[in-house]
Amino acid sequence: MLTPEYLLHISEGAEEIAEQLHSDIINRIVDRMMLRIGRGENYLLTATDKWQIERLQETGALLEDIQKEIAKATKKQVSEIAEAMEDAGVKALDYDDKIYRDAGLSPKALEQSPQLVRLMQRNYEATLGEWNNFTKVTADQAQKLYIGQMDKVFNLVATGALSYTEAVKEALDVVLKDGVDVIYPTGHRDSIETATLRAVRTGISQASAQIQSKRMEEMGVDLVLVSSHLGARPEHQEWQGKIYSRSGRSSKYANFVESTGYGSVSGLCGANCRHSFSPYFEGMDNPFEQYDSEENQKQYEKEQRQRMLERRIRDTKRETMALKEAVDNCDDPALKESIQQVYQRKALLLSKQNAAYKDYCSANELKPLQDRLAIARWDRKQAAAARGAARKQESIEEQVKELEKLDYRLVGYKGSKISLKEKLDFNKMISELPAKVKKSLKDITFCLNCPDGGGYHSRRKKIYYPPNVGKREFYHEIGHGLEDNLFDKKKVDKLKNKLVQGLGKNDIIIKEMVSTTGEKDFGYFLKGSNFISMYQSRLYVDSISQALNKDGSINTDVLGEIVSVAVENYFVNPEKMKKHFKEMFDFVEDAING
Repeated sequence: MLTPEYLLHISEGAEEIAEQLHSDIINRIVDRMMLRIGRGENYLLTATDKWQIERLQETGALLEDIQKEIAKATKKQVSEIAEAMEDAGVKALDYDDKIYRDAGLSPKALEQSPQLVRLMQRNYEATLGEWNNFTKVTADQAQKLYIGQMDKVFNLVATGALSYTEAVKEALDVVLKDGVDVIYPTGHRDSIETATLRAVRTGISQASAQIQSKRMEEMGVDLVLVSSHLGARPEHQEWQGKIYSRSGRSSKYANFVESTGYGSVSGLCGANCRHSFSPYFEGMDNPFEQYDSEENQKQYEKEQRQRMLERRIRDTKRETMALKEAVDNCDDPALKESIQQVYQRKALLLSKQNAAYKDYCSANELKPLQDRLAIARWDRKQAAAARGAARKQESIEEQVKELEKLDYRLVGYKGSKISLKEKLDFNKMISELPAKVKKSLKDITFCLNCPDGGGYHSRRKKIYYPPNVGKREFYHEIGHGLEDNLFDKKKVDKLKNKLVQGLGKNDIIIKEMVSTTGEKDFGYFLKGSNFISMYQSRLYVDSISQALNKDGSINTDVLGEIVSVAVENYFVNPEKMKKHFKEMFDFVEDAING
């Protein structure tokens, strides 16, 4: 007999080899994708015939890489399955032979029974044959996946259906989520590691059962005792832990095959079954507990949920690792940054899944199985990188929550999309404004990424900013909004009159200017040391005569940058402004904090 615990773990070595192969294949696909489509849109959009030739060449190289990985994995698997089969056969017979000897019988050693050895060999070859079938299907699936996603990216970008970055990200997402599955004749799909686990566990269970049955024939034993475990499948719970008659001739015990479904795919020792059996002699104790059906069902559901959480963590680890591979092998800066963001989100998801798994096990009194969370090549370096990425993403998401509390309107120019980074950077500057300032701007709409540069539209109540707005320009345009919505107009007029006192026509100069969009123009300015900068003295006129009152004094109505430049310097260079332009500093201070 093999215990349920033994059968739970016997296939782990083979599963680990399959897991490593799966990860290696996905990484190979990602590497090839980044090599071909990770260099930028211009490199991607070659002529269609050139694309097809290069894609076919790369597909051949990918298949060659995958076949090498399969050959390496198969070499390991041959040894692993053979060792597992032998160990299981020896353990099963050791358990049973002790019972025979206690009953006064003398069973032969396994190696002295050619028939039993042949049974083991036949099951070993069948199980290894399943592995070979899996890997052949996997290689074909990997090739189809690569070709399909590469062509999809090319067509989406070439037709303009998606941007280069979005198309590549979408392809990566398909590769990572679909993986490379084993497809059964029924159409059912499994990952190669799940298929391997089931095949090896079932193969070992059936091999052990067959040699045990053969041994029972040799010993002339009719009665068998079936093992039991809490959390068995409901249909198995009915017959576990009981004694049966192999021949069916016993009046006391039920028929072994009819009751347990032994020999069928869904019965005892069938697909993924963890039950086993051993010889039984009248008078022996039955050490196997008879579990209450309700209790068993609850435990079964708990363990099924635990297995699901474990699979989810393994899948996310594989995806996280492949995304890191994509980031490291991407040459296009914009695409690299975009994939990095996906990697960070996936790493945070992994962190949350690990926490949820730990909490679930604790709440349901289940033992966390760390070996069931492990995947090949997930080492300390990978784990540390993922933790760092998760912390970074967590910080971003906390800031995003703050964005949801915004009490101002933020839009993209003409409906254009605003990136998360732009939102976060802008919100940080807004959040640092004094409360009185933020309150006065509550009816203002902030419009980002304006190609014509910054500006304030009084009638529309809109402040416009160019791409990559800096702090100086941010505060400058805020100043325009505050002049309209916070500052006392009489005090503003008083300041302007004082600044231009004694100035006239001879103090006006014409100077060439370069706008934020690079366009050259001419502007009118005033001389004088009263101004923080020449730009503060700008006169919004088309001629000198428009800048003058009838008495020759400066028309303060055309001074459009007095408050904006004052506010800009109040926030950007407060100490310098306070030292050299104290009256103007106090003017802003009084309006903002008074």
